[in-house]
Amino acid sequence: MGRWWDTVPREQWPEWQAEAIAADFEGEEGDRRQEIVFIGLGMDTARAEITKALDGCLLTDEEMAMYKENAADLQELVNRFPNPLPVKSMQ
Repeated sequence: MGRWWDTVPREQWPEWQAEAIAADFEGEEGDRRQEIVFIGLGMDTARAEITKALDGCLLTDEEMAMYKENAADLQELVNRFPNPLPVKSMQ
């Protein structure tokens, strides 16, 4: 619990669950992803708007490549991916 199976060596996976674990993998990131669920009335009409807003938050392929190239350098990531939200002072 609390780990992505992609970070655990396969020989440490529970044998009885290995097939189900592997089936949940996708692309080079394996099972490393976040999932979100919205439940409520009228979701059919809101789905397209929510999907569009969330898709707008995703990195492009070019941005993801840039992230991977600079992942070990936190300051470079901050420079290349500035926070678009206003930062409030703690004073």
